[in-house]
Amino acid sequence: MKHINYITILLALTALTATSLNAELVIEDFESYIDTSSLQADVFSFGSAAQAGKPSLAVGLGENDSNAACFNLTWETGNNANLSFINLSPNTQSLSGYAEVTVFIYIEAFPGASGLTEGSAPTIAKLAIEGDDGSIWQTRSVKAERPPVDSSYKLRFRLSPSDMERVEGTGSFKKSIASIKNIRIRFENSRRSGFRQDAYIDSITAVQ
Repeated sequence: MKHINYITILLALTALTATSLNAELVIEDFESYIDTSSLQADVFSFGSAAQAGKPSLAVGLGENDSNAACFNLTWETGNNANLSFINLSPNTQSLSGYAEVTVFIYIEAFPGASGLTEGSAPTIAKLAIEGDDGSIWQTRSVKAERPPVDSSYKLRFRLSPSDMERVEGTGSFKKSIASIKNIRIRFENSRRSGFRQDAYIDSITAVQ
């Protein structure tokens, strides 16, 4: 008669549960790109303040000296700039069961035509998720992050209908995050203040 080692099974289940509760899913860390051209093949940019185009690969300027994407926020030309990650890996096309998305960011400011390096209003950041049916859920303005200038910061976006609002389409929050077409980071500044910022983005991670 075989004896079942219940202690071993219990320890294995405990370890599995702990691993599941602490699991992180890396959506993008930019380490797989060899140059700016390969990065820009996977990223789309739009918005009135995104006229400088897609981001460039910033080698060694990300979290812990890793790679980052450098996105120019040209506030002289408008009040919003968006990065859309359109070539998601299969394991990042659903964020069901994840509580939040975190993003490493460093914003560098430059003087514009007016000589200002900071705007009259802070730059805010939001997360937006477009489902396969075209519905878009975006961080509510009251929940938007306000990263400081010239200092590294960890953006935290909660994945819940109380922290996000549907801004396009009719699909439910649950359906949209279960079948994702693209993930976006949206930057806004409420006034055209004649200045420019570069946002270094890295370590986009979903956390349970």
